[in-house]
Amino acid sequence: MAIQCRLYGKFKKLASKTDSASGTVGIIELQEKFCKVEDLLGYLDLNEEQISHIIVNGRYVGQGKDLEDGDRVAIFPKELSLLYKWYFD
Repeated sequence: MAIQCRLYGKFKKLASKTDSASGTVGIIELQEKFCKVEDLLGYLDLNEEQISHIIVNGRYVGQGKDLEDGDRVAIFPKELSLLYKWYFD
């Protein structure tokens, strides 16, 4: 299962490369199989208290969301929690 995980804020240090356009987004291409978002968070050693928002394929989701091949996951830390207010209804 190939999943692209985009990490923002302090989480970007978990990624080995950054987005060349902005330089601020950590991107990880994962081939491991993850059934749910919570499995991915466990793999990244992130817990609920650290996370502000999780977005899968452009939709705000919870940790119980099922993941499929080709999904794009974005994870935001608590210090970036106000971004949600600016970009989503």
